[in-house]
Amino acid sequence: MLCALRGLGPWTADVHLLFAEQRPDIFPSGDIALANATQHLFALPARPAPRALAAMAAAWSPARSLAARLLWHHWRHVTGRPLVEDP
Repeated sequence: MLCALRGLGPWTADVHLLFAEQRPDIFPSGDIALANATQHLFALPARPAPRALAAMAAAWSPARSLAARLLWHHWRHVTGRPLVEDP
């Protein structure tokens, strides 16, 4: 339903379901940070495309939301980026 609204796509819908509705099995496979973190952790030669990332994430079901949060945290740590809330 969210994707039916102009300007809202699959990534936005997935992130809304993951954070606002706290769904336990959502994985925004189009997220570049998740793809970068997966490439880094699994020592892949290239960043996985969204379909390939979704296929990898299928193994993490029914806890893909947790996997996404852990991958985001890992990528934040690797890149040294602060949290949005950090001053």
